[in-house]
Amino acid sequence: MTMLAFRTRASVCQREAVAAGELSAGRERLAIVSTGSKLCGIAAYTAALRRQLNEAFDVTVFDLDQYLLRSTHRRVRDLADRHIKDICKEIAGYDAVNLQLEHGTLGQRGVDIYRRFCWLAAAAPRLSVTFHTLLTPPRLESGSLAKALLTLQWRAAERIYAGYSRHRLLSGGIARQLRRQQQVKQVSAIVHNRRDLYDAKYLYGIWNVFDHPLAFLGNLEVETIRSRASRHLCRCSTRCRPTPS
Repeated sequence: MTMLAFRTRASVCQREAVAAGELSAGRERLAIVSTGSKLCGIAAYTAALRRQLNEAFDVTVFDLDQYLLRSTHRRVRDLADRHIKDICKEIAGYDAVNLQLEHGTLGQRGVDIYRRFCWLAAAAPRLSVTFHTLLTPPRLESGSLAKALLTLQWRAAERIYAGYSRHRLLSGGIARQLRRQQQVKQVSAIVHNRRDLYDAKYLYGIWNVFDHPLAFLGNLEVETIRSRASRHLCRCSTRCRPTPS
């Protein structure tokens, strides 16, 4: 299932080979677009994902420069846009692209995040988007907005409406972009729980949706953890066994 979220165009035989853990003769090239910051959980997730997908793909990770992308200075924002466009030129030559999407890694302003997302989505030959946070449509705090306007608190009113507009753009706007892209190429959404899967599929109308846990562990890693846990339980049961009187 993990591999199928990325290899959506594979034949039935290819899918069976991937499910069995077999390597294909000619591996497809997969680009993963993600932050590489050592202090970011997304980077750690990407590293684990890369280890697993290396069995089936020739994987390259494109690092999102967080200094450039999170700046709000006009000059640096222009450099950040150029950074994204450079990545777009590279990923266009790959077989498939996975975008690790935590919205803040693409910028601070909603319009910047949305614009850069659209560029990446359009450049990818085949696209899968891992939503670390799936935003749902917001509700406008009309009571708070009206109160701020009536009391002439213009900054508060502006902040309320700006937050609503940003949230709406990053929820419905990004979903709308994915619906457009899936009309012309393979598009998949990857989420971390079943509720997000239902929202992506039924609320947003994305056709191919997969839910995976936040952590990726291979079979050997799982068996190692289970073995350690089993030995620990055995030791605990031995120590806690009552002494015969």
